[in-house]
Amino acid sequence: MGDELVAVQGFYFSVTVLLGFVMGILFDFYRTCRYFWKPSRCAAFFFDLVFSLLVTVMVFLVLLAVNWGEIRLFVFIGISAGIILYYLCFSAYVLRIFQWFLKSFLFVVEKAAIFFGKGFAFFASFMNVVLYPFFFLRRLGKGWTASGKEKGKIIGRRGKELIKKWKSNFLDRSK
Repeated sequence: MGDELVAVQGFYFSVTVLLGFVMGILFDFYRTCRYFWKPSRCAAFFFDLVFSLLVTVMVFLVLLAVNWGEIRLFVFIGISAGIILYYLCFSAYVLRIFQWFLKSFLFVVEKAAIFFGKGFAFFASFMNVVLYPFFFLRRLGKGWTASGKEKGKIIGRRGKELIKKWKSNFLDRSK
């Protein structure tokens, strides 16, 4: 009976060590994200608070699932041991992996934005060429019913010059 109790407590302790290990991985990921996005002080405070709350909820849920939420000294010792073990043995390697992953992700996002941006610019230019006659006709249609000031705003100086030339060429009967 005593062996079973020690085995169960050993299991609980190993879960808390693993929990500390996972907390270290999550913190390295968060630290890498902060390095790339460089938030302001206010945003950094907010994200630190959110990260702390999420990690607290994670620890609470794991402890609730494993040992009915009992918090004893071995929980703090196990989490601390897991974090220390992670930082001494694995943090540098995991940090490099996260940095490579985020650099690659940002590179792909940047290239996709450039590609789709050029595609959108081409599409916008194409639609501008295709739809230009309709917009021009609409502007002219508004111009015929508008008052003098509104005609000037709609048609513009060059349009007025073209209308004057047209009137002088076609409506001047003295020629």
